[in-house]
Amino acid sequence: MKLDHQGNAEVIRYIGSQQLAVEAFQGNLSSDFTNRVFATSNKAFEEALHDQSYTSGLTQGDQFHLVFVGENKTYNKIFGFVHLAPKVVSSTVAELLKVVKHLNQVPLATAYLKSEPISNERFTQLQSSGLVKNFETLPTKLREILQSAIDKPYTFVTLNNTQYQHFLVNKLNSELFLNKQGNGYQIELFRADSLTKA
Repeated sequence: MKLDHQGNAEVIRYIGSQQLAVEAFQGNLSSDFTNRVFATSNKAFEEALHDQSYTSGLTQGDQFHLVFVGENKTYNKIFGFVHLAPKVVSSTVAELLKVVKHLNQVPLATAYLKSEPISNERFTQLQSSGLVKNFETLPTKLREILQSAIDKPYTFVTLNNTQYQHFLVNKLNSELFLNKQGNGYQIELFRADSLTKA
């Protein structure tokens, strides 16, 4: 889910194990609701960021992934299973889930890209395993598409059919690790559920 301080909201429901986007919602929320959510989210991060991961080795359950964007474009995130998280975090998740009821369902894009910066430690490990591609060696058109996602981390960036075809032609995986000028990025590709039914 993406929600800004003006109340503009966008939700993409997806199946992570299949990299499949199944529903999309958009709309504008009231200022009271928006302010309450942001106030709660800030408190949740202040109390929970010291742990960050609430998983305890589990692989099943109601999962969440929250990202906080600071004033200086700094990003902090917490994730895991709702029932293992502190009360203030689980309450925030429950509040956000109510948002969809107030949004309009919209047609899915052909596909979506989501980017996330990679920590230095993980970036080094991925490079050692030979899993990182050099951004500059990719075709120009593909770099332009990937850059649009890198510029908007943690956001589902829409792809039209032509852009999606660039991924198919270049035989890229749905999960991609990039080295761009010494910085690491994880890129995930989510195709629309409608493509699997065509």
